[in-house]
Amino acid sequence: WFTITGTFNVWTTEATSSMTRNVWKNARTLFVWLIGLVIYYNTDRNDADSGKAIIGEEWESPESYIVLLGYVIMLGGAYVYYQ
Repeated sequence: WFTITGTFNVWTTEATSSMTRNVWKNARTLFVWLIGLVIYYNTDRNDADSGKAIIGEEWESPESYIVLLGYVIMLGGAYVYYQ
């Protein structure tokens, strides 16, 4: 799997720039998290004991807000770095 993603990173860098590749790497984190949230809230597979979905990720307060804040700080740092 690492070879496939590494090859894709090299091709992306050749076609655009390393900055574009790094922006997509940061965006990938957000996409994976959002897909987990969508799966959690759109699935009918529930745990028999708790009644909660067994796949995906639940939005939990305040933990999910802390994760979102960390992501915003990471994006802000990347923005400042590439300016």
